Amino acid sequence: MKYEWLVGQHYPFFPEPELTLGTAKHADPSSLTLLLQDKIGGLQLLHQDHWVDVPPVQGALVAKIGDFMLVELFCSHTSLSSQLITNDKFRSVEHRVLAGRIGPRISVACFYNPTTARKFGPLMEFLSDNNPPIYRETHWIKGSGWQLSPCSF
Repeated sequence: MKYEWLVGQHYPFFPEPELTLGTAKHADPSSLTLLLQDKIGGLQLLHQDHWVDVPPVQGALVAKIGDFMLVELFCSHTSLSSQLITNDKFRSVEHRVLAGRIGPRISVACFYNPTTARKFGPLMEFLSDNNPPIYRETHWIKGSGWQLSPCSF
């Protein structure tokens, strides 16, 4: 990984948490995110179209695959997500944070990102005659995610 950044997040207590979210559904734009939660919780992962709580464990880190392996292809006004380096084998983790039900929530996230100096494409281990590359190699653009180069076979 070329660079990383550390983010401290504070989600204030909200007396009516059902009326708001801490953060909306998203996937991190990094290659890997390591998250340290406090004892309050509130992190949820989307699994089979259902939100699943990620209970905080004292001293444990949550590791999430980020969008480094994911590219967004915008066609007209729709968004089609496909894996880049795993050629559709693995998926980025969509998640959200609920507003504080018990009290304020504090978390610390470290985001790891690839270099901007080289191109990335599907790894050879994920390619075969029956599973050709879906996308051409592309650059990671610092601060804005992927610059997409779809294959045109």
